[in-house]
Amino acid sequence: MALRNYVDERILAAARKLFLKNGFEETDMKAIAKEAEIAVGTIYNYYESKAALYERIISDNWEKTKEQLQIISQTIDQPDLRFKTLITTFYEFFEVQKQLMNELHNSSTEKCGKFKEMTEKHKAVRIILTDSLQGKQDAERLADTIISVIPRFVRTNSKEKQANLEFIFKLRDRM
Repeated sequence: MALRNYVDERILAAARKLFLKNGFEETDMKAIAKEAEIAVGTIYNYYESKAALYERIISDNWEKTKEQLQIISQTIDQPDLRFKTLITTFYEFFEVQKQLMNELHNSSTEKCGKFKEMTEKHKAVRIILTDSLQGKQDAERLADTIISVIPRFVRTNSKEKQANLEFIFKLRDRM
């Protein structure tokens, strides 16, 4: 079992590196195998396709971020600080994953397979953000707006992180 986990981690690390560097379309399983120093067939023992491997990486990254958001939500008592920390963490997730998220955003379902889990992770983040907006009118709508606008800010205004965050904080304050 330990060997299986070790090989899987090598595959994931190699794929993550190459997907970030080259994108989904320009990365092939042969390159991933070479980077992981394993045979191509070994990858197929773990993942049925490149899309399945890509989905796993996205899903793992979302899960880690969701866990971070839950910890922040449960450990920071001051509402303003909690909200700002949640938003900054969520923003930074998209900064780090920008290339992967651009690929996901621009992909068709035929190209990248099914991303049903993404909807569930989106719902989990929505619940965490809505909870942090306690007492705000239209908290769910505001949470949805924030979840939608952060990836767009990272894609289109990435050099203006602080201004983007301040905009979101002011938006919350206006509600």
